[in-house]
Formats: sequence, C-alpha cells, structure tokens
Amino acid sequence: MLLVERMRMPGSCRESRSDVAIIVGIKVCFLALIVVPALDVRFGWTPRLPLWSEVCGGILLLGGQVSDLYLPIAIAEIERRVEFPMSLY
Repeated sequence: MLLVERMRMPGSCRESRSDVAIIVGIKVCFLALIVVPALDVRFGWTPRLPLWSEVCGGILLLGGQVSDLYLPIAIAEIERRVEFPMSLY
C-alpha cells in the first residue's frame, strides 16, 4: 500500500500545491546539478584554480571518503565491544 502511494506522480492525488512546487523545485535543482558543471567544463566559464587550492580540495575529498569507509567499521566494532542493556527502563 505504501509503495503504491510513493510511486504516484506528484500532483496526481491529494498533495497540496506547495508540496508539488517543492518536489518540482527539487527535481529542477537536481537536473541543474548535473547539467551546469558539464556546461562549465565545455565552455570554460570558470578559470583554473591555483594548484594549492586543488591539492587542498583533493585532500579534503579523500578525507571524507576515508571517513565514510572507516566510520561504519568503527561503529560496528564499538557496538561489538560495548554491552547495551536490552531495556533502558
């Protein structure tokens, strides 16, 4: 039942106009998120950044990727070592 409700097109049922506007806005922004960077590369709208800036950005990006990989493993290890009570009452 829930899946059928989620698969409906926005605005096809009882959604308010503001809900439909928000959904359409999210879809337009997502499409722009894909199209605008590609057009930027094609037409060269932004100049090259200094090398130090690109290196710092790469390090930050790599740090984010490492934390995405490491944190779930660390949390699982903590949950394995720490005994949580079955009831908090």
